Amino acid sequence: MGYFSSFCVINTIAKPNQMRFSILFISCLLILAGCTNSHPVKQEVSKPKALHIALLPLSKADTNTINFLQQELHSYFKCQVDILPPQPIPPVYLNKEKGERYSADSLLHFISRYKTDSITNVLGITGKDIFTTMREQDGTVKQPAHKYVVWGIFGYGAQPGVSCVLSTYRLRHADTAIYLHRIKSVAIHELGHNMGLPHCNTLHCIMEAGKEKVSTIDEGAADFCNDCKKKLE
Repeated sequence: MGYFSSFCVINTIAKPNQMRFSILFISCLLILAGCTNSHPVKQEVSKPKALHIALLPLSKADTNTINFLQQELHSYFKCQVDILPPQPIPPVYLNKEKGERYSADSLLHFISRYKTDSITNVLGITGKDIFTTMREQDGTVKQPAHKYVVWGIFGYGAQPGVSCVLSTYRLRHADTAIYLHRIKSVAIHELGHNMGLPHCNTLHCIMEAGKEKVSTIDEGAADFCNDCKKKLE
């Protein structure tokens, strides 16, 4: 979702001082407009010595889910995975237009505060519903706007970045195996975005876009396709 939709036309026939201002202004716009349609948030990322993931339990995070993800992410990424002390979600992130949904964009900034020199990525986990605003490539809100302005999502991750968030709210299922597959898939998917991976067109790749339905996760493999793996090498 491209979050920045401010565009303007600047007259290039100008005085030297005006030209310098114009060039600077255009450069800023190009930087802001560089977001993709799927995961626009970008964070500064330094080259780590080794991957080190921390799980941050947020409001209504289930202890069993946290422990499961710690084991699964450690096994999948072959890295250290720590569990941080639980933290409440700031009430200011709450939107009540469609029930109670918390801003995923705000949560990414909040979660990033828990990164340390040794921790490379922080995954926030909550049982609360989260949302973002779905946008077209040109930055306009996807239509119909009343549906997509406060759009409930499974997870969200900066691309690239250090923080991501997973909500179990829309992933619940009576079958425990299906539920665990969902949360593992979403966790790896969002961490993949942190590592710089965009959505993938390969069918059933874990980086495949959700396509607005949870069945995409259910039918997918909890693994990167070969092309995505090569990008991570």
